[in-house]
Amino acid sequence: MRDVYRSLLTALAGVLALWLILGFWPLSVGSRVALSLLVILVCGAMLWRQRRASQARATAVREIVDENLPPEDFQGAVILVCGDNSPLFVSGSRHRETRQGWYLWVKDAEQLPLLAQHLSLVRPALASQISVMLAVVPEQHTSGDDFTQSLRSWQRAVVQCRAAFGTIPPLWTVTWVSPSAACVEAEPVWFTTVSQRTGIQVYQPCQGNVSLTEWTRETGSDGCLSRLSQGLWLDGLLAWQNSAVNDLLSVRQGELPVMKPCVQGMCMVPVSGIAGNLWQQHITAVTALPPDAAVTTGPLPLPELLLPALPRRRGVSRRMVFWRYAGLLGGIFLATGHAGVLDE
Repeated sequence: MRDVYRSLLTALAGVLALWLILGFWPLSVGSRVALSLLVILVCGAMLWRQRRASQARATAVREIVDENLPPEDFQGAVILVCGDNSPLFVSGSRHRETRQGWYLWVKDAEQLPLLAQHLSLVRPALASQISVMLAVVPEQHTSGDDFTQSLRSWQRAVVQCRAAFGTIPPLWTVTWVSPSAACVEAEPVWFTTVSQRTGIQVYQPCQGNVSLTEWTRETGSDGCLSRLSQGLWLDGLLAWQNSAVNDLLSVRQGELPVMKPCVQGMCMVPVSGIAGNLWQQHITAVTALPPDAAVTTGPLPLPELLLPALPRRRGVSRRMVFWRYAGLLGGIFLATGHAGVLDE
C-alpha cells in the first residue's frame, strides 16, 4: 500500500476514534478531553513515524526509478534478478521486458529486501507474480569461498523479503556456461528441471522441449559429436551445480532455512569469462584440459521457457487493500458505537 493510503487510514482511524469519544461513549468532560488528546497524540506520532519511514525508504531506494518497474496491470511474471546478473542486462539498463516477463536488475543483496518492500508498496497487485531468480555464471568467479559467501548473502536477502510479502518469494536458479569447443557455433541449449517427476528437459530453438533421454537418443549425422559433447558437458555442470549451489541451499544454517528452488535452468551459450574461473577449475579437475575463456558482447539469453512453470497467486490492488482496511475500521466503529449507545 502506498504511503498516502497508510496516512489516510491513520487519519480515518483517528477521526472515528474521536467521533466515538465525543459522540457515543457516556464519558465525563475530563475523560473525553484526556482521551481526545491521547488519540491526537497517538495519530500524530504514527503519521510522523510513517513520514520518517517513507523518507528513509526513499533514500534507500533512490536508485530504483519507477520507470523501470512494470505497470500495475502487468500480467506476466516479475523477476528480481540476483546473483551474477550483469551479463543479462545491457550496460546502464535496469530492466528487460519480454512478452512473458519483466526482469528487474538488483544491485546487491542489501538492495533486494528494500526493492521487495518498495514493490509491495507501489505495486501491491503484482506481489503474487514476483519471484527471485538467482543467476549463476561460474565463469565470472575465481574463488569458491567468495562465491559461497556471495550465495549466502543472497540467500539471507531472499529470506528478508518475507517482511514485504508475508512469505518467502519463490526462488529459482539459472546457470549459464560456455559450451565445449565442439559446440561453440551451435544454438543455445537449455536444460531445465521443473519437477522431479518430469526430470531434466532439453529445449532448443525451433525444436521445443524433449526429455533428456529422448534428446540423447537423437543421433543425427550432423549433430552427433555436438550432442555427445553437450551431454558430457551437462554431466560436469550438474556435478558442479549440486556441490556449489544445491547442496548449499538444501542445508539449514543458523537463521537461514532450507530453500529448494522451484525451477532450475542451465544454458549452454558462449559466456565472457575470466582466466582461471570456477568452471575452468572444475573441468580441469575432471579432464585435465582447461577450456578456453570465451569473449562475448551481447547480453545472455533470458530463461523465457521457464516462466510458465513459476508458481502464481492472486494479488490485490492498492485501492482494494485500502478499502478493505477502511471497511474493517468502519465495522469496528459501528460495533463500538452501538455498544456505547446501549450502555446509555
